[in-house]
Amino acid sequence: MCSKPGSAACKFSSRFSGPDGVSIELLFGENLNRKARIEIEQRLVVLGGALNALILERQFRPTLLVPGILQKLAEEIFDALVHA
Repeated sequence: MCSKPGSAACKFSSRFSGPDGVSIELLFGENLNRKARIEIEQRLVVLGGALNALILERQFRPTLLVPGILQKLAEEIFDALVHA
């Protein structure tokens, strides 16, 4: 939270307000309306959960989710959620 709205420190910290410190403005541009920003934040949260699930599942089924397949699945999930 900023004590001096409009200051350089506040502008900097507001750029890093997405989930897990991800800068939504740096990734998707600064001209986002409220609805678009919420949709992006939702996708990023789901993406994190999906990637964690893949890593966990790899522990239980190492022969099914070999590293090459795991990377391909992660890329497909990323593309589906972030570029939707």
